[in-house]
Amino acid sequence: MSVIYLQVEVSSLPGAVSWRRIIGPFEREWIVFGSGVTYHFDDSQLAVVRSGYEALEGFDATRAFSGVESSLRTLEVTTRPEFWWDGRSLNKINEFVHCIAALEHILLPAREDTPAEMKRTPTFGEHAAVFTSPSRDDLQERARFFSTLYRLRSRLLHGELGITELEEEDLKLLSWGRRLLCDVILRVVILGRTRSGDEMLSPLLARAYKNAEAHHTLNQRFEQAQTR
Repeated sequence: MSVIYLQVEVSSLPGAVSWRRIIGPFEREWIVFGSGVTYHFDDSQLAVVRSGYEALEGFDATRAFSGVESSLRTLEVTTRPEFWWDGRSLNKINEFVHCIAALEHILLPAREDTPAEMKRTPTFGEHAAVFTSPSRDDLQERARFFSTLYRLRSRLLHGELGITELEEEDLKLLSWGRRLLCDVILRVVILGRTRSGDEMLSPLLARAYKNAEAHHTLNQRFEQAQTR
């Protein structure tokens, strides 16, 4: 349904604004009479949309891997205009940090369960790389790239890098937070159809990164889950 977003002042905070979503006559008119705004999807784009819809339609939160339900809420929240409307770097950074935090919850064990020898930044990259592609040809290269995303998130979150200090290359990385989160969520929702008991995703990914046979088994399991 089409909507209008309006900025309104927050009475308790002088100068502060908040977004409000409004459903009104204008939206109802669009529903009845249509809109001049159109977008044409080709078959490949429709196939992606269809697979995502089918996966989410049968989503069962009680069987899902840890972090999936909260990550879906992150995707919903970051579609709101305060995360993208004016195109400012601050808004893009806000979205990026939210998305990487959601990915961390899915791909990595909780901090209290993290083995002492495990380094979270490279492990994040390894798990993201092995989960998003069946190929091992460029596995290490993709792992390094995804680790760069997590490292950028850490530098921003811990104040090592100011929001006005981002280089052009850093700014280009910001859109990857949401792109990676969408990819991971779709795959983990589908894989969750085969989850048993309290099985955790992180150990599966750790084995798959280190062992080609385990990686192949994980991909087979994902393909089988797609047909369920």
